[in-house]
Amino acid sequence: MRQAGKHLQGAGYVVEEIMPPDLERGVEIWHQIITTESFHGLWPQMQKMGDPDGIAAMRSWFEVKKPVDLQTYLTAHTEREGLLFRWMSFLQQWPLVIFATLSDLPPKQVSDTTAAGQAQILESMSPTLMAPLLGLPGLAVPVGSHGKLRTGVQIMAARNREDLCLDAGEVIEAAEGVVKPIDPAKA
Repeated sequence: MRQAGKHLQGAGYVVEEIMPPDLERGVEIWHQIITTESFHGLWPQMQKMGDPDGIAAMRSWFEVKKPVDLQTYLTAHTEREGLLFRWMSFLQQWPLVIFATLSDLPPKQVSDTTAAGQAQILESMSPTLMAPLLGLPGLAVPVGSHGKLRTGVQIMAARNREDLCLDAGEVIEAAEGVVKPIDPAKA
């Protein structure tokens, strides 16, 4: 994230390290809503038509994050609206938010098929869940590397401000140079 910040500062952006509102609670809300919806909607179909690794990964997800009851689900939706208001207010002062796409190295393939692996991945990607929870635009771009593995950031902005994400992403990509794809199985 700091490398992305340096790229943006070099292009004239003002960069401050500050935490947006209620990040941890937002992640909890995302899990309450999406786990419950997926359990009742996607999971039955996944069990019929999904591949074995996909089924195992989803089963592991439900072991780590349980679906909630109707009252908790409805409360989470209501709470999400208040959180969106706080984020939109925050984004008026700080129009872009940059998070690491993962707070750890990219996971090995199929590590999400166990509860322990799934828990680690969900924890690592937790900040990036705010964009889908709140309906905010998000753009992921590669920044830096660890050996052969690329690391990256997610750029988020207020609703209908995809242009800000794209502009910042263009600055970061230009500073990082051409990224060559790798075979993730060999990384």
